[in-house]
Amino acid sequence: MRFGLFYLPTYPSAVGPAPAGLLRELVEQAVLAEELGFAGIWLAEHHFHGFGGVLSSPAAVGCAIAARTRRLRIGTAVALLPYHHPLRVAEDYATLDVLSDGRLDFGVGTGFLRWENEVWDAPLDTARAKFAEALAIVLRTWTEEEVAYQGQFTRFPSLTVLPRPIQRPHPPVWLAATTTPESFQLAGRRGYHLMLIPFLHEVAELREKVALYREALREAGHDPTTREVLGAYHVYVGPDRATSRAVAAEGLNRYRAAAGEIHARTAHLPLPEAFSAHARSRGEVRTLDIDTLLAQRRVIAGPPAECIEVLASLREDLGLTYLAANVCLGGLEMTEVRRAMERLATRVMPAFQRTAPVS
Repeated sequence: MRFGLFYLPTYPSAVGPAPAGLLRELVEQAVLAEELGFAGIWLAEHHFHGFGGVLSSPAAVGCAIAARTRRLRIGTAVALLPYHHPLRVAEDYATLDVLSDGRLDFGVGTGFLRWENEVWDAPLDTARAKFAEALAIVLRTWTEEEVAYQGQFTRFPSLTVLPRPIQRPHPPVWLAATTTPESFQLAGRRGYHLMLIPFLHEVAELREKVALYREALREAGHDPTTREVLGAYHVYVGPDRATSRAVAAEGLNRYRAAAGEIHARTAHLPLPEAFSAHARSRGEVRTLDIDTLLAQRRVIAGPPAECIEVLASLREDLGLTYLAANVCLGGLEMTEVRRAMERLATRVMPAFQRTAPVS
């Protein structure tokens, strides 16, 4: 199993906006992550509010990280393709791939915060179609010298996207699949790596959907052993059980508060059927206390030995090959975030280093 860090800074209105120096601190933590042996950094994308909105430009932050590191891979978790013109996306992330000397992991998704989708003129009714078109354009412009396009949402004459990404035929694609079986099967058919949000689902449900992904990989002629399954978890490796539980509870409270505020802005709008299952999952998880979240393995927190036990069981049940750990939990001072990174790296990661990473 490989280990990386996942960043989705959450600041509900009750605690105020993200501090001005947060992005610089994230870059410094990336430098430390490379020193500690983490495989990558994963940056969320959100906009205009406390639920991750400070990470509005993952490509720009990624370029800053690229300038300070040499080995660490830089991923998006995820780039929200329907929000942007696909040619702009292709240029920005090709630039990151070049400046990082080929270290981009291109994680992509549709977006599920309806207020953001409305602001970016990507309503949920058409967001999935817009996502599919945008991803097709990005990959074509990365792999073909000249591309012209006439689609439902995007039209442009024959052109060449510059710069050309270093990784060929293009940077690895990771697809975020959350609720619908179709998204897991799509990731498998296309041969993409899989990204999970386990916080929203019980392990048994995820296990069934990961099986659909692996079956789709095989049916499409892809070797499942060459594809990764990443789980993005809230993680706190603490000195003892009680401290770990308290830290995780505070982090989850802030996360859910910020998410609840942004979802409330569009609660009056009817929800398309395709997104109803996702909404139900969000509603269910809001009712779970920290003890239930820990018992159901939706959150990983505890002293090192307990974290190792939980991770080993998740690797077995879900076939996880990659843990993307959200260790920058709300309420933690940055000095403690760094200590938690060090405990994860020195006291948990070594237990999984006997397993060779998927290439």
